[in-house]
Amino acid sequence: MTQTALPKASAGIYDLGPALRVQLIRRDLQSVSTEQILGGANLVVIGDGSAHNWEVFQFAQAEIIDADTFDLSLRLRGQSGTDGVTPAVWPEGSIFVLLNGVPEQIELASSARGVTQHFRYGPATRPLGDASYQYRTEAFSGIGLRPYSVVHLRGEVRGGDVDLTWIRRARVGGDNWDTEDVPLSEAFERYLCGCSKTACKCVSWLCPIQTGPTQLQCRLLTGQAPRASMWHKCPKPMVKGRWQGSPCPSDAFRGAQRS
Repeated sequence: MTQTALPKASAGIYDLGPALRVQLIRRDLQSVSTEQILGGANLVVIGDGSAHNWEVFQFAQAEIIDADTFDLSLRLRGQSGTDGVTPAVWPEGSIFVLLNGVPEQIELASSARGVTQHFRYGPATRPLGDASYQYRTEAFSGIGLRPYSVVHLRGEVRGGDVDLTWIRRARVGGDNWDTEDVPLSEAFERYLCGCSKTACKCVSWLCPIQTGPTQLQCRLLTGQAPRASMWHKCPKPMVKGRWQGSPCPSDAFRGAQRS
C-alpha cells in the first residue's frame, strides 16, 4: 500500500520526483544499478485494485524508513505501455505489488476478452472453502495487448495550417537498437487521431497505413468548418477519403474518417 501520492511522469526517462513511500506486508526491497534496471530488475505495479487501472514501473533506489516501509526513487514510469492508462496522480492508499515472479498472469483465450469471469481468492495455505476466501467477478479487455501510443508528437504552424508529426512505438521487439526502424508488431498500421478546440472535439479519424516509414505527417486546416488531411511522407498515393463537413482538401491523402 502506498503512503504518499505519485503524480504522473513521462515514460522512457527517469522520474526524478519525490520518493514514493510504500508499506509492504512482507519482503525486503533492494536498490539496484541502472544497468540492472534496464535488465528488468525491480518491476512493480501500482493501481486501484480494479482490472483496468494499473501502471507498471521500475525503481532503482529503495531506502528503508521503518519496518516493511520504503521510499522508492529514480523510477522508470509507464512500462509495458501502461503510460497510456496512467492517471494524473496515484493517490495515497493505492495498491502496490512487486512483480518478482510470484504473481502469475491469468491465462485467458482471446475469445474470453470482455466476458465476465468468476474468481475465488485467498491464502494459498488454506482450502478454497475457508472463510478467508473472497468471491469476485471481472471482465478483462486486454489492455496489455493494445498498440502503444505514439511518441515525439510535434506541431508546426505554417500560415493558417498546423503540421503534426509523430513516431510510432513497437509493442513487440522494439528493444533492438541495431535496426534502422522498430518492427511493426501489429497486423495493421492504423492511427486514431483527434483534434480539439478548447473542450469541444471537432475532428477525429482512423488512418489506415499499409507501408512507409514510421514517421507520419498530419495537417489540420483551420477555418470555419473543421477539415483535415493526412499523408505519408512517401510519394505513393493511397485511397481517396472524404471528411465530414467538407471534402478532403488534398488528393494526396487516402484514408478513412470517423467522426
